[in-house]
Amino acid sequence: MMQLSDLEITRLCAEAMGYEQCTDSIMGGPALCFDPKTTPDAGYFHYDPFHNDDQTMQLLLWLLSCGEKIVIENNERGNRPILVFKNAAYRVHSLELLRGAIVECVAKVQKEKQK
Repeated sequence: MMQLSDLEITRLCAEAMGYEQCTDSIMGGPALCFDPKTTPDAGYFHYDPFHNDDQTMQLLLWLLSCGEKIVIENNERGNRPILVFKNAAYRVHSLELLRGAIVECVAKVQKEKQK
């Protein structure tokens, strides 16, 4: 998979969760706010799973509900946790790294679904 920007990864994660991207009316370009398809009266909200624990955990549950296998274990030295997903290992010794690994995994799955 080619390198994706944080905005592209966020868009793919939002699509996986059933959200549509809105357009920022002030700047006229893509924004990190999404309109929930399932509850249109909820309005727009800021979607940022890189920094929002609740959104990231929803993505983790989505991955598991898709039947994807995720393993979190200590590395071979036993001193740092890693997340293993589809032959890739991600360092997850901080909350920021864990969120980043989860959103990247969801983006990979969503990108594969679009092919």
